[in-house]
Amino acid sequence: MRRRLSLAETTRRAEGTARVAGYFRKNLDDDDYYSLELAAGVILNIDMSGPTDKGQDFDLYLFGSNGTRLAKFTADGTAEHVSYQNANQTKSKTIFILVTSYRGFSTGIPYTLKLSRSN
Repeated sequence: MRRRLSLAETTRRAEGTARVAGYFRKNLDDDDYYSLELAAGVILNIDMSGPTDKGQDFDLYLFGSNGTRLAKFTADGTAEHVSYQNANQTKSKTIFILVTSYRGFSTGIPYTLKLSRSN
């Protein structure tokens, strides 16, 4: 699955966060991609939570538009966290988020990404 996120629009809310959810269907899907524009100088924080009932292990990666890995979190389980700052103070940057299923699937309980930003 591929989805384009608009963090700028969703973070206009008072709490300053966006949430997305996804599933990994058994044997059909093990990678979900999302993309967003990260404004100059802004820090992006992503917290992932997911099902824990069947020993699932999901991992979280951030990539730049040129394919360079910017951050990763690959601990056991489905609770992951990454932070990344766009160090460019004048230009926004396209960020690609990859959620991958290292082990297991999620048909009943989704994984959830909570995205927030700070300056």
